[in-house]
Amino acid sequence: MWRASLAAQPSTTCAEPRGGKHLRIHDVRAMRWVTLVLLAVLLLLQWPLWFGERSWPRVRQLRANLAAQYQANEQARLQNQRLEDEAHDLRHGKQAVQDRARREMGMVKPDEIFVQILPASSPLPPAAVTSAPAAPTRKSTPRPRVQR
Repeated sequence: MWRASLAAQPSTTCAEPRGGKHLRIHDVRAMRWVTLVLLAVLLLLQWPLWFGERSWPRVRQLRANLAAQYQANEQARLQNQRLEDEAHDLRHGKQAVQDRARREMGMVKPDEIFVQILPASSPLPPAAVTSAPAAPTRKSTPRPRVQR
């Protein structure tokens, strides 16, 4: 009797659904195919996100490139502004022309002394070597030629 009462009670295991019917083999296979198809669809949808032309790693790389380009553009803009200011000074200011001539070509006015102090590690500029004042020489008068 004890055995008969166990057999009469419905089973609650995973292999049997509520109706007491066992899953058929073709149902299990169908569930596997549905699962595989869903996984395949998921992979097809995820593939461009991770490995395509517009993938997340590519977007990250492009954003880094964009930030670097913005920084390069800003530096170029500042350099262009400096050059534009210098060109304006050269066109309209006499002082800028004189400063540049003194600095780059070593030019001095007749009544002034030009002194340039360079760090010990820097080489002499070519203008400083060629424009160094020569040692004072004594003006000599030409000797008369003696004819013999």
